[in-house]
Amino acid sequence: MDTEKLLDPSLEKVFSADLPGDEEGITLEQISLLTDFPEDFIKKELLIEKEEISMKEFRSKVLEYLEKTIRLDQSI
Repeated sequence: MDTEKLLDPSLEKVFSADLPGDEEGITLEQISLLTDFPEDFIKKELLIEKEEISMKEFRSKVLEYLEKTIRLDQSI
């Protein structure tokens, strides 16, 4: 990922850092409850197929989504 051009490099460190509990899973239902977004929206936008993912994988998916969104906004 080329985040240096799109995001502050310190943000990339936050999303890719190894943190305690990274391998613990979080379900789409839990993500939905925490974010108030429907599970189907989360699956579609973050391209998640499984019902449970690790926290590290979730952060990576969110970063990919943010990068994609920023690129789209810049092209308008």
